[in-house]
Amino acid sequence: MQEPNVLELSNSELKAQTPTEEEVEITEVFTMMVAAPTDQLPEELPKTASSLPLVGLLGLLSLVTAFALALVKREYKHGQN
Repeated sequence: MQEPNVLELSNSELKAQTPTEEEVEITEVFTMMVAAPTDQLPEELPKTASSLPLVGLLGLLSLVTAFALALVKREYKHGQN
């Protein structure tokens, strides 16, 4: 974006206002917290998933199969008559 107002904003210094209405550098207000690295990692991840979605998918597949078989049976009976 090469518009003058965008270039002016990108080149300006950012200031923050404290509760006492004093202007300070933005870096004084927002400090970055760095987490200390952990030395020990777990050997194995916890087992948080369940097989419930798989059971639901099998149930849906069973319903679709039953509907398809009923439709085929219906068409087969109409073809014989």
